[in-house]
Amino acid sequence: MAFDLCAFYMAQIGEASKMLTEDTQNSLACIDISVLKAFRNMIDHTYEKVNKKYLKAYIFSMTETKAMTEIKNRIKFCNENAESN
Repeated sequence: MAFDLCAFYMAQIGEASKMLTEDTQNSLACIDISVLKAFRNMIDHTYEKVNKKYLKAYIFSMTETKAMTEIKNRIKFCNENAESN
């Protein structure tokens, strides 16, 4: 059940990553956006073929302090530089 939940969230994150600007994608050195998109495609289209070892390794890399700090800093940057509507 835990694997299923992780796979579900990875698919959602991969789908949401499509909305990131190119500038934001390029600023995230700790996270490979193409891998997120690949996992999303595997999970959504060929769920039974997802390699659990790869998924686990990628989840662990995404939750490392360095990656989380990078994401938080980018969110802060985007909030500070957002255009007012």
